[in-house]
Amino acid sequence: MRQLSFSKINYFKKCGAKYRLRYIEKIKPETTPDYMSVGRMVDNALVLANEKNASFDDVIRNGEITFDDQKWYYYCKGIYDNRKELYKKVFGDDQVKLQQKISMPIIDPETGETIDAEMIGYLDGESKVKAKIYEIKTASQVSENTLQEYEFGGQTQLYSFAKKEEFGMYPEVEYVFVKKPMIRLKKSETQEEFYQRMYECGFEQEVQTFTVHYSEAQILETVDYFFKSIKDLEVAEKNNHFYLNRNECFQYGNKCEYFDMCWKNAVETESA
Repeated sequence: MRQLSFSKINYFKKCGAKYRLRYIEKIKPETTPDYMSVGRMVDNALVLANEKNASFDDVIRNGEITFDDQKWYYYCKGIYDNRKELYKKVFGDDQVKLQQKISMPIIDPETGETIDAEMIGYLDGESKVKAKIYEIKTASQVSENTLQEYEFGGQTQLYSFAKKEEFGMYPEVEYVFVKKPMIRLKKSETQEEFYQRMYECGFEQEVQTFTVHYSEAQILETVDYFFKSIKDLEVAEKNNHFYLNRNECFQYGNKCEYFDMCWKNAVETESA
């Protein structure tokens, strides 16, 4: 049975050309943009916390992460070295269950038939008081626009659908934002002193949480989006035709890691 994740489907919907390079041709970029590395390192620090023999560099190797700017290496190392305090801030417990796998069958909303595929995902944290799903993000600052980005199309709505039967209700979603520091090298300090400051920022994480109660209509809308996107992916794979979406070439002011590969080739384009 084919296993699909919401993140993988969303990757395809944002840019087919990037999806083809990553998932079909299996081309790995030489570097990962730093804004992605920070978020990924936070996730990896959480996931691998209970592996007593894992060092920070082991996490980087396992995650196949590289840093163009070494300051993020030191910041993420600070997060890793102080991860138990981060657990307490996020979950209220430093011995939480991590990477709990969930899955659900994918049902055609029109026919009610189950297709030969399933959605898989992983959840961190377990609330002992109420049904809750956590979504951990990194951000320099959290604004109303930041929260609106997650109002639709987020994987937590799909996870809510998958966990409804177990909880007897749609669980609430708690978005957790770990603040990314905005500091620069001072004229009076050495490079080593600057890196030490970034490392210390990793210990002093600012965490903001926002609880959202998604309605059944919002959750079912996401489920419908997920299913229709699978249909679109099947057509693209059958015809071997993946559109390049130029609107995705620069995310948050950063160049896509596949940018040079895409633009060197003549690829048909389509706006999102």
